[in-house]
Amino acid sequence: MEFRSVHQLNADLARWSETLPRDIDLVVGIPRSGMLAATMLALHLHKPLADLDGLVAGRVLGGGARIGRGADPGQIIADARRILVLDDSTNRGGAIREAKARVATATHLEGRLVWGAPYAATGAAEGVLDHWYEKVSRPRVFEWNVLHHSGLVDACVDLDGVVLGVATTSPLPHHPRLVPGAQVGWLVTRRPEAERAELERWLAEHAVRFRHLVMASPAPSGQTGRPEGLPRPDAQGKAALYTRTDAWLFVEEDLDQARTVADAARRPVYCAGARAMVYPGTPLGGRPRPADAARWRWREGLRMQRKRAQAWRRRARGLVGRGPSSSKR
Repeated sequence: MEFRSVHQLNADLARWSETLPRDIDLVVGIPRSGMLAATMLALHLHKPLADLDGLVAGRVLGGGARIGRGADPGQIIADARRILVLDDSTNRGGAIREAKARVATATHLEGRLVWGAPYAATGAAEGVLDHWYEKVSRPRVFEWNVLHHSGLVDACVDLDGVVLGVATTSPLPHHPRLVPGAQVGWLVTRRPEAERAELERWLAEHAVRFRHLVMASPAPSGQTGRPEGLPRPDAQGKAALYTRTDAWLFVEEDLDQARTVADAARRPVYCAGARAMVYPGTPLGGRPRPADAARWRWREGLRMQRKRAQAWRRRARGLVGRGPSSSKR
């Protein structure tokens, strides 16, 4: 499991800025995560900054080099010798290709755009990017988007600390501490099964999406269609759930609990409270053990194979559902 923090991103961008071509006169961010990297890089390069739509529309946001009040943003774009369009990372290059399609009609930019990302998955940069700083293999997590990642659908998240932000014995808060930006596979709470209905209403009210809500005690006898309860209302129970679900990541608020879960499950845990990845048997901030990293890469490969197979089955069902005549429309 590769992890990059905001602090490390900034340090990497500072180093990268020293090696980029000197004729880059404008940095453009691809929303949403690309704007963070683009803002930092523009400051390190002392160059103006724009977002992708602004680039096409002739808007410039600012940057390290001060733009006077009388400066014409359109002229800044027109005078730029080279324009670097930046995302935070590439996986399969989909976001970069979409961005290229969005600027394809902007003929005044032709021949001046170059494409980059500080981090690129192995095999994802060639033919897609002109510049990148580092190859970062899968599985990988970035601090700035871990709780907005589509992969949360296959992850466990500690509901009490990460989302609710209150003690298990406290009433439900008026507002969530944080709402994950994607559907969560397993929301894990130490609250008792008797509170399920109230908690599910609260989650629906605050648009917290999940596949399974795992509570401290098992579902009442005879009730089906619910996941098994948390084996134990402590970190060891969370570790057992992590192993049982075959999730690829556990997100925990408390650092001590994160360490216990990681060591017991022998898998990485993202500690939201410390904003750090916790690896089994490794000091905070350290690198994972090579054998662990190899095992996680293998598991991630299997997970992605399953995801691709599921996607193909959905497409096949869609084609069958449309019938033979629909393809002629």
